[in-house]
Amino acid sequence: MKLSTKTRYGLRAMLDLARNESGLPVSLKEIAARQSLSEPYLEKLLSCLRRSDLVETVRGAQGGYRLGREPSAITVAEVVSVLEGAIRFSDCAVGEGCRRKGICPAGGLWTRLQAGIEEVLSTTTLQDLIDDGTRSEGGV
Repeated sequence: MKLSTKTRYGLRAMLDLARNESGLPVSLKEIAARQSLSEPYLEKLLSCLRRSDLVETVRGAQGGYRLGREPSAITVAEVVSVLEGAIRFSDCAVGEGCRRKGICPAGGLWTRLQAGIEEVLSTTTLQDLIDDGTRSEGGV
């Protein structure tokens, strides 16, 4: 399983916004420059995130983007779900399309892997990622 660039770049943009402690809107141009992303592609990603209320837009000369909620209230699972859709390690793990359900010796493994992925994504917030990054950089 590999997440798409859409999800990876979208998460980078969300983390960029989460690091904005001023609370003021951040321009698309600033985010794109800091994250080395094209502005048109970033605009598409932020539009998806805005429709899901994870990001808000502010119009005007000092406008831009900001998070829709506090970084501690946005999980990675929410971001991934908006940009990627449902994360499915295997159809067998979610009980759909598996013709060998109940007789496959690997079925339990796929189910545990799916549950583990869902657990990590749903219990990790943007703030957790920022805090982890700060600790690994020798900060707090």
